[in-house]
Amino acid sequence: MTEFIQDLCNWKNTLSPTDCITILIAFLTLIATIYIPKRIMQEQTYQGLLSDCRSYDYAVAIQSVIEFFTVECKGDINNVAEKYKERFFNDMYGVPYSKNIELSDIQNWYSSGYKDSIAQKEPSLCLHYQRRFLAQFFYQLDLCARFSRSYRKRIQHDFTTSEANLIRILIAIDEEINADDILKKSLDSDFRVRQAKYVRGMNTFLAHLYHILRESKPQMQY
Repeated sequence: MTEFIQDLCNWKNTLSPTDCITILIAFLTLIATIYIPKRIMQEQTYQGLLSDCRSYDYAVAIQSVIEFFTVECKGDINNVAEKYKERFFNDMYGVPYSKNIELSDIQNWYSSGYKDSIAQKEPSLCLHYQRRFLAQFFYQLDLCARFSRSYRKRIQHDFTTSEANLIRILIAIDEEINADDILKKSLDSDFRVRQAKYVRGMNTFLAHLYHILRESKPQMQY
């Protein structure tokens, strides 16, 4: 090891100032080639999020969640779980919520076509869709915050504690969904998906992605 360090020092001493500058420029060019495209893509993502938060859909989703919490939950975070169930069954199935509801009941409602549900008449007004829209928005915003300290400061400048309080409500709703077997329906099955090379058409891509995701985690974690 000592001999290697000595050889390295001797090699360094044989470099001319021009060689050192050339190596330094090449090194900086490599870093710039990797970092700058990522920075540009991240900036485009962030600007897109700022544009989204000025959109009509974002405004409607924000207002719906705020009214759900302040009016239906009466500003009490402990009421979110029960009140969200009531809204979910009213919006999705057009029926009042009951603790005795079972999966077989949902199957019966499905056969009737949910004719009285908001999901059939105007899906974008469903609280379930709106909270997913906001959750995805804040997920993308968090990816920006994790990219660099400068984006973290920009987010603190462009957004307020009101968004933090809104995120608390979204977290409370998501925890209730994960804890309820009716709201979070199982998608497990014994159907075996073959490797992509044995599948044709669009299913080739679906099968390839399936085998990637099946080795992933149950929920998003960073």
